[in-house]
Amino acid sequence: MVFTSNTVITPVYATRFAKYDLITCYNTQLPVYPGINAVVESNPVLNGPPVLEIAPGDQVVEPVAGNVDFAVNSNTAWVAQTNVPWLTITPSGYGNGNIEAIFAENTTGEPRSAAITVMADGEQEIVILNQEWNDTRTINLSLLIEGLYTGNGTLKQASDASGPHFGPGVADHVTVELHNSSDYTIVEHVVTGIELSTTGNVSVNIPPAFGGSYYITIKHRNSIETTTAIPVSFDLPVINYAFDSPGKAYGNNLQLMIDGHYAILSGDVNQDGFVDTGDMTPVDNDSEHFASGYLDPDVNGDGNVDTADMTIIDNNSAAYVARETP
Repeated sequence: MVFTSNTVITPVYATRFAKYDLITCYNTQLPVYPGINAVVESNPVLNGPPVLEIAPGDQVVEPVAGNVDFAVNSNTAWVAQTNVPWLTITPSGYGNGNIEAIFAENTTGEPRSAAITVMADGEQEIVILNQEWNDTRTINLSLLIEGLYTGNGTLKQASDASGPHFGPGVADHVTVELHNSSDYTIVEHVVTGIELSTTGNVSVNIPPAFGGSYYITIKHRNSIETTTAIPVSFDLPVINYAFDSPGKAYGNNLQLMIDGHYAILSGDVNQDGFVDTGDMTPVDNDSEHFASGYLDPDVNGDGNVDTADMTIIDNNSAAYVARETP
């Protein structure tokens, strides 16, 4: 601390200020003489013993990345440190101030904690930052079904004899499977009865234990089993994937619709992985009996089994449509 002499007014007596001595615990007066610069090698503590308080105390934060502030109440210099690499904090300060704690997203699959230790002239305060975790992973998929497609990226609601089989905005149900990235024959997880919206969206929650990479397979009651082109990483709590181009499906196994959108191929009524005469037979039988309702042979989802369903099967059978898997 440097005091510069005042050349305009010269006091008739020396100016003094106090410096707190940490050893003797007494204030020591330091003189500043008129016309002479006084240099004090260390910052004086004018308010008694060192003070150090941190507020608020321990904090709980969300799994996503973010930051939280801690207020420091002190009358001296302080330093702060943490014990984990995923937390960055303000390292030091003097007197009253703030510690900004910036934390990364928690992708570990379990809660985690960090200690923030603040020290000042022998005083020490510790606060704990507890970060929660996502107890589920969410998969958001975008896909269209050929038999239910109405154009402009939308699907009709699958019907039964009385009208739409599901509630407003729901086209049909699908099944989502997670397959091992090294051996597709190993099914790691299955979720059935998932709503497919009329806008072609599917959302499903997956246990957090599934944190690797998996092939995602879509199954629909009368369509071809369709799989992602590559294993999809589940490192993040939210996974988004769209079957919106041939390169997004294994083997490019999507149908180009007349308006340029791509859809999962329909017509696999018996779910054997092929569209062929085996799928025609149940359509023939139900059509002959004027069957209606929410039925698997009703490929176009209008609530009736008839020639409209057979047309889709005929076309895809002639094109030798079959499932493509790793």
